[in-house]
Amino acid sequence: MYKLLSLLIIILVILLGIGIYGHINKGIKEPVETITPTPVVSTIPSIIPSETPTITYDTTSPDSIYVIANKKHSLGEYEPSDLVAVSHPGSNGAQYMREEAAQSFEEMMAKADEDGIVLYAQSGYRSYNTQVSLYQSYANRDGIAAADTYSSRAGYSDHQTGLAMDIMGENTRMNASDRSDCPIEQCEGSPASLWLEENAADFGFILRFPQGKQDITGYVYEWWHYRYVGREVAKEIKESNLTMEEFFNVSGGDYENN
Repeated sequence: MYKLLSLLIIILVILLGIGIYGHINKGIKEPVETITPTPVVSTIPSIIPSETPTITYDTTSPDSIYVIANKKHSLGEYEPSDLVAVSHPGSNGAQYMREEAAQSFEEMMAKADEDGIVLYAQSGYRSYNTQVSLYQSYANRDGIAAADTYSSRAGYSDHQTGLAMDIMGENTRMNASDRSDCPIEQCEGSPASLWLEENAADFGFILRFPQGKQDITGYVYEWWHYRYVGREVAKEIKESNLTMEEFFNVSGGDYENN
């Protein structure tokens, strides 16, 4: 009897020990292996900001709106293929410009009307042959040296681009050959000239032959002669107070063989 009781006690102790050991083991966590990720090396090349590309303008192709016709750069016998008539003609009748320039010119004239400024399209596109006759008439009257200061030889005229227009105001007149008898109210100080000076660039037009720039443009100051170059460039040229030659870094001045 006592032996059986002792045996049961021993078995109970053993079972109790096994239970306690298992319980303790549950509270002990096995160490977790830490995995260090392998650094990833990108195969995509880094993007390095580049310098802003320099804008280039085509000043030599006759069909470019930036083309320069001056005493150093001839258009030959070029004739634009997209000439259209503009409104507000002057005393010389219907005038023509290239289509893009004509559209902006019409918008400018409409704005002038709104502002109470009377403007006329006095002289737009001139063909090579027309310029031959016009220049010769001036040379016969004033001599070649004088004519060269205010009129172009055939092939070198800004008017031949189809992008230029001589613009007159009410009771104004042009007087390139002799400024001494040109009253300010009829010339550069007229309401028309002041309005154009202030607003023309908003429509893509610049004063082609500014005052004091004859050695660069090759021609005396002409307050009435405006040239289309597009709105963005026109505003930049106006703000910079440069001529087309200076802005586009193109040679100007007198003829090579004067």
